[in-house]
Parts: sequence; structure tokens; C-alpha cells
Amino acid sequence: MILYTQPDARPGSTSIVSRLGDGSEAFPFRVGMTCIRQIRDYISVQNRGDCTTILHLDSIHSMAIHGYSVFACGYSDQSCHFVPLAYFCTSQKRKLDIGWCLRYIKRVCVDIGNVPFAPQYVMMDADKAQFNASVTELPHSTVLMCWFHVTKNVWKYAAEFRVSYDDTAAVFEDLYDMHYALR
Repeated sequence: MILYTQPDARPGSTSIVSRLGDGSEAFPFRVGMTCIRQIRDYISVQNRGDCTTILHLDSIHSMAIHGYSVFACGYSDQSCHFVPLAYFCTSQKRKLDIGWCLRYIKRVCVDIGNVPFAPQYVMMDADKAQFNASVTELPHSTVLMCWFHVTKNVWKYAAEFRVSYDDTAAVFEDLYDMHYALR
């Protein structure tokens, strides 16, 4: 298991020892967790020429007593199953904090696999901080709307416009083909 925290970020500190922040604006709490196997598995998918890599970035709010955000990062396999890559807990949900999470994954991919972290797509909630961090940290990736929200809206509009079950099923087949498409 790999745990990642930030260096001592207090003003004037020259320490390179990692410390957990206190949750304040000036010294936020940030911790990331993954394992070597998860990173190696992702790298093997990213290096395949016949696969599209879609990073999923999802946040869950108020998971702990302090109300910190928990982020799950992962990717889809060919069966459209979510494969975990890393988990993070941050006291703030700003572009700076989410960027820290993405830089962690980038660093671990280089350290473990000697390859840059380069997903073709990033799928996320409609959140400005997540979007801005992704555009900054992964400038060559295309940002997509959260898969859950896409499918929810398709079901909603199919019902609203009284689309038949067979036609709705055909649309979902095409959506799933797009969700994990070969290059």
C-alpha cells in the first residue's frame, strides 16, 4: 500500500517530512492511498493500443465526522466495471486540492511504471473545482460528464417522450459501446 501526504506546508518550513494538515485553509488535510498492483494494472491498460482510458473522478461529501470529501479515482474495464485506482481524503474541495490528488497519481505512475499518467478522458460530476483541476493537471485529456448523470438523463427523457422499451434498450447498447470503446 502506498500512502501519500503533503510535505510540511507551514509558512517558512523547509522540512521535507510529510505531515497531515490540520484541515485549515492554510494547512489542509490531504491524504491519498493506492497500491502498486492497482497502478501497474492501470498502466497495462493505458499502454494497450486497442483500449481507450477513461479516468473516473467521483467525490463523496461528509463521509467522516469532520465532513471531509472522499475522492475515488478509477477506470472502466471492457465489461464497464469500475476498477479502483486511488482514494483520497481532503479537508477542502478546491481546484488546488483536487489538483494535488491528480498530481499524486501522476507521480506514482512515473515512480512505479516510468510512464506518464495520460488518460484520454476524465469523467466527473459537474463541479468547477474538479473540472478546473483536471484541465490544468491533465491538459491532453477530454473531460466528460459523469456516466451516472448521462444514463439518468437518458432514462428520464426516454420516459418523458414515451420511447419504447426496445428503442431505449438500443440506445443504451450504443451508450455502453461508447462508454468503453476500442480505438
